[in-house]
Amino acid sequence: DLWEVRRVPHDDVEAYMACGWTVDHEALEDTHHGRYSVLVWRAIE
Repeated sequence: DLWEVRRVPHDDVEAYMACGWTVDHEALEDTHHGRYSVLVWRAIE
């Protein structure tokens, strides 16, 4: 399997989930730019 990990603004998470991304709920990051979530994409071969 191919994995891709992406940090995205928390407000954009639902749009990514609709496209098949999975949220790593343990990996919220609070930065001075706001809250970011870490999403993982697993490409099915």
